[in-house]
Amino acid sequence: MNVKIWIARNLSCSLFIGDVPWAVIFGFICWNPALTPHLSKVELVISWLPPPTGWVNNDASVRGSSTLAFGGGVLRDSQGRWIAWFATNWGSFSILAGELLSIKKGLVLARFRDFKEIVIESDSSSAVRHILCDEEPPGYLRSLVM
Repeated sequence: MNVKIWIARNLSCSLFIGDVPWAVIFGFICWNPALTPHLSKVELVISWLPPPTGWVNNDASVRGSSTLAFGGGVLRDSQGRWIAWFATNWGSFSILAGELLSIKKGLVLARFRDFKEIVIESDSSSAVRHILCDEEPPGYLRSLVM
């Protein structure tokens, strides 16, 4: 079997060992030289392809133990060129609210810039599940996703 295929299959495996995904265990073992001195390094070429349309990459955070949520994002065209950006202090919100507010702000910015199609990137799986209606959002956040 080709090494690249073997690595890809292990990294995409949905198996769990206890509550830890196999992909995490596999990645840790493979790239930790102390655990795998007999394995040689494998070089993988990783490249980025722009989406066929524009996209917004956004993120949010909550400062320390406070509830001050901050968010931001970057709007790029289909060639990856920077079009606009935003950074906002959302005030006293949860991290999920900050993520959803940042996604909404990115969509508003894209619409203002007359994008007809847009790809949204978010590192918040909870926000994505709420937007895709895979999971019911908390009551106070429903107006952000519906």
